[in-house]
Amino acid sequence: MDADKKRMGYLSFQNGKWMLVNENLPDLKDLTEDKDIAIDEFVELTEGKKLLLSKKDSGRFALISITNKN
Repeated sequence: MDADKKRMGYLSFQNGKWMLVNENLPDLKDLTEDKDIAIDEFVELTEGKKLLLSKKDSGRFALISITNKN
């Protein structure tokens, strides 16, 4: 389906930090900070950050791990 091919967000590296920009995830939530991330907002990706990508039963959870630290 074409709807499955729609980009949901993108990663950006700015000022030495990785950011996830929410383009189309209405339920995106930073569980670590207990904060909703609205569409067109971003969240900094840090070690151990917990993100809920969807509240649906089949929704996904992400645990961030930074592997290339300096």
